[in-house]
Amino acid sequence: MEMKHHLRKMTFEGKSYNVLTDEELEDLIVSEIYDRKYKEGNVELVDFDQFVKDREEKYGL
Repeated sequence: MEMKHHLRKMTFEGKSYNVLTDEELEDLIVSEIYDRKYKEGNVELVDFDQFVKDREEKYGL
C-alpha cells in the first residue's frame, strides 16, 4: 500500500521544513506500520465476502 501525501513547506527562522497535517501524519504512521507487518509476513489477509458474512452474523446486520 502506498499513500501519497502533499508535503507543504514551512519556513521557520530561515530554514524550510516539510510539514503534514495531524491527519496526514496519522495516516502515514498507520500505513508504515501496516507495510512493515506486511513485509514481515505478519498480516493475515481475509476474503472480503467472508469478512462481510462474519460481520453480518456478529452484528446482526
